[in-house]
Amino acid sequence: VLPEFSASLLQTQSYLKQTQDLAKAYIESIKPQIITQENDLIYLSLVKLKSMKNTKAVLHELLKGFNFIQWNDICDLLDAQTGKQILSRTHRIVKDRGYLIVSVIDSKENSEVDLDYKEIKYTNQKLDFSNSTIVYVDKNKVMPPFFVRKWKKGDYFYPFGMKGKKKLSDFFIDLKLSSFEKEKIQLLCDAKDQIIWVIGKRVDERFRIDKTTTEIIKITYENIT
Repeated sequence: VLPEFSASLLQTQSYLKQTQDLAKAYIESIKPQIITQENDLIYLSLVKLKSMKNTKAVLHELLKGFNFIQWNDICDLLDAQTGKQILSRTHRIVKDRGYLIVSVIDSKENSEVDLDYKEIKYTNQKLDFSNSTIVYVDKNKVMPPFFVRKWKKGDYFYPFGMKGKKKLSDFFIDLKLSSFEKEKIQLLCDAKDQIIWVIGKRVDERFRIDKTTTEIIKITYENIT
């Protein structure tokens, strides 16, 4: 009886291993349908996820390796409102419209700002507007010193090329930024807390260089993400 039992056990283990291999192969085959990646963000399409049989099991397999343990809460994200998020010790997953978005938790999020500015006489010389880490403003329209901060509810500015002011929250909607992208936005402000630059996105119209400008300030910010 014992040899027969041993043989049966070995056969069962072999079947289990084959079943695991089949499941792994299946997950690998559907990944391209569900997952896209942009820079450091991983997007899981909710439409594609929900079209799969055993959606929650598929989600569990796709999120292996991200150290999430609150599986009931993560499953609830499938039908949660935009903005709800779950954290692991290494990653964050957020429901954002039609996606679940996974990102690495940035331990350097509050690192020191690398900001440099200098004054330049303006004589219609060529300026490098193609460099996304540099902005030029009219010296007489701003008040140094400058600082960088995160955006907050109620912030507004006057987007370059547009008339009138606009709430940053509405500006971000126009740009179709995800919750993660909005979290990373930083603002360059002057001593009056006037928003000079939504860094990497748009300069404020009020401080731009025009035909009356005699002196400019060149500001360089190297920490754009």
